[in-house]
Amino acid sequence: MMLDHALWATWYDVAAPERERYLAWLHDEYIPAVLKRPGYLWAAHYATIKKEVQPNAMHREKSLTNVRDAQVPSGEEFILLFGAADTTVFGACSPAEINAALPEADKLMLALRKNERINIMAEASRVEGPGLQDYKAGMQLSPCIQFGQFNCTPEYEEEM
Repeated sequence: MMLDHALWATWYDVAAPERERYLAWLHDEYIPAVLKRPGYLWAAHYATIKKEVQPNAMHREKSLTNVRDAQVPSGEEFILLFGAADTTVFGACSPAEINAALPEADKLMLALRKNERINIMAEASRVEGPGLQDYKAGMQLSPCIQFGQFNCTPEYEEEM
């Protein structure tokens, strides 16, 4: 079983009137095409569920913040993930290069993404849970995830 040690994550928004058409294209065309590329192991696509954060000491003191830099896109409605054995898979042909080589019709679909940001991540370590033995095809993603990062003031870093 080949393990995934690298992620390509894309956060973005899509306007409501275009979502159904975009999601059909994404799941029926884009994801299957990317997964045919050498080294790509899996893909997952999630819609964000907005949830009221329960206040705790850090929230009351407003020390837990979102990035407010205009150069950092704010997309958050969807998260698209691709897994690979290592980051060289994503370096051999970058996400930008993959998307630039698409036919014009596909580029128009990608243009429906707003506030898009992309991140390539390398795994530093892994902890396997007791459910691993039940996965018939090896490691699988769950139907829901908590994925992202927290920004906080330095005095709360260890608590985070």
